[in-house]
Amino acid sequence: MKTRNRYLVITALAAPLLLTACADNDVYDPDKVRPVPPVENPLGDDFVAPDGFDWSMITTVKLDIEVKDELNGQYNYLAEVFTTNPLSDKTATPIAADYAKGGSNFVAEISIPKSTERIFIRQTDPKQRKEVYEFTTPENGGTLNCKLYYTGGTTTRSTTGSTSAFNAAIAAGVKELEDKTYTEEVPVIPAVPDKSDDPINQYNPNAFNDGARIVIPAGKEDNTAYRMQSGKGTIFVKGTLIVKNLTSQFDIYVLNGGKIEFIEGRTFTSFPKVVVEKGGTIETKEKFGMKNGEWFIGGTFIANADVIFEPSVTSTTIASDATITVNNGIFRPNSQVFKNFGTIIAANLTTTQGNTTEIYNAGTIEVAEELYINNTNFYNKSEVNAGTFKMNNNSNVLNQGKISTHDFDFITSTFSNYGMLLVDEQTGTFGTNNTKAASMINHYEGIVKGYRLSGGMSFYNDGFGEFTFFENKSVDMLYNSCTLIVKEKFLWTNVTLDNGSITGGKPDNLSATENNASLWKPVPEMSNSSPANYTLKNGSMIKASLYNVTNAPNYFKGEGNNPSLLQLGAVHISNRSDTYLSDLVLEMPENAFTYSNGATGINNGRWLTTGVSTTGWEESKYTFSTCGGVLQSG
Repeated sequence: MKTRNRYLVITALAAPLLLTACADNDVYDPDKVRPVPPVENPLGDDFVAPDGFDWSMITTVKLDIEVKDELNGQYNYLAEVFTTNPLSDKTATPIAADYAKGGSNFVAEISIPKSTERIFIRQTDPKQRKEVYEFTTPENGGTLNCKLYYTGGTTTRSTTGSTSAFNAAIAAGVKELEDKTYTEEVPVIPAVPDKSDDPINQYNPNAFNDGARIVIPAGKEDNTAYRMQSGKGTIFVKGTLIVKNLTSQFDIYVLNGGKIEFIEGRTFTSFPKVVVEKGGTIETKEKFGMKNGEWFIGGTFIANADVIFEPSVTSTTIASDATITVNNGIFRPNSQVFKNFGTIIAANLTTTQGNTTEIYNAGTIEVAEELYINNTNFYNKSEVNAGTFKMNNNSNVLNQGKISTHDFDFITSTFSNYGMLLVDEQTGTFGTNNTKAASMINHYEGIVKGYRLSGGMSFYNDGFGEFTFFENKSVDMLYNSCTLIVKEKFLWTNVTLDNGSITGGKPDNLSATENNASLWKPVPEMSNSSPANYTLKNGSMIKASLYNVTNAPNYFKGEGNNPSLLQLGAVHISNRSDTYLSDLVLEMPENAFTYSNGATGINNGRWLTTGVSTTGWEESKYTFSTCGGVLQSG
């Protein structure tokens, strides 16, 4: 059933207004604004057209207005038609009004100036909740079907189900490290002889034949430069071995109570295997390097200058009770596989660019200044603390533990977070090299916190992120399927929310119910330095005190199975291009718009909506909830 009326109304063409507004906003009687249909002259029999009046400036539009009746036809919904937005224009007067409900549309013909590009329909439901929908008028008249409810994003594309940010990252070609787990394997130490084998002869007391075993007795300090006449030997250190240089092939076992002191700066190439037993010690006085072999440190390694395990070292393992301390210089764990189950303490830690290094941390890494990984696969299962954590040159991090740092530099690399990434929340920065090739994936159990994220990157969030500033002036991409909190300013260009939220903070006492949904704080300022593209899908929400439009055109569109909310306390437009919104719920207070720099909001700097339900602040009838809980109750 359709209720049909004919409204022949002229607006803004003659000085007198033919309609008067309703005096009572709570109990609205549309008869107060319904004009008496004229017989021939749409302005009334007593109207005299002024000189120069051109009837060709008038067009007739047939409106077919449909409401989404949530009360099964028991009550009427009021529909009022305006030529300006009644939320921003307090003087707006309806040019047509009537009731509608399920199965009974409001059908009317209105005559309006051809210059009227858009009309606004305000719906008041039986609970006195008001929504405003904006529609583009058809050129040269015609029929306009007006649905006063969310249509599932059909203005933009067909409805879709929710997609995790991780799946979106995979679809974009981002590759995450495959998880792996190492177990701590203590090497078997060969049987230790009571004394050393005999040398070649009495004239070469430091030279031995293939397979020789050399023992440094407990309590003895030995600085002999042992060498092999041929083949490989084995050195067992129970006392102290002082090494300037060893050029022959030796497996070395530093036993409990034993110690090796490397007193000159050298890079050693001749140790196929080095094992430091629990209670054993290696100490380096000068720069120390290792080019080959396998290392197992079960005791203590103390360095007073640079230490490097080069990429030709097959593997290095730090046992669970072991400690490496690099007091001065740089620690470079560049072996093909570097496994830490113990503790690493260093002023600086750097991996070398040019060779792919794998670091597996199931212990603790403490770096006072800079931890810098180049072309490195880094698996963190436990704890890392660093002054600065820097990634470069296609490095990959899989974090299942906790990484704490003052600053985080992120250059052409991928960081996948299942644990905690904590950047200093007072002054710490996330710095990038302004490219989407820097990708961060924060999984559903992941937590990322910091003070300022600055620079372009791709950020995929299925978990919890919290920043004071989240801003970029270059290329960027955000796909958020959970909670992102920005406490001061959100400046971003390409944003997709898929049942995700952007707010300024959680309620102090957060519950999973609707009781404190309105206490979620808004982002104080949202802006964009380049034309913005925002897609809000499947019940997503943005809550901001101010949207500062400094660049345009901008596009905000809704998609998916449930409506999404854009809640703005104010909009300041300082750019003369337009902002387009479609298929969303928009909550704004009255008189929310201000303008500067020549933007007028009339013929430039416009705010144009299609299929958008516009209401006052926190007056929408919809409930919005994401993984963070209920953010807005209807």
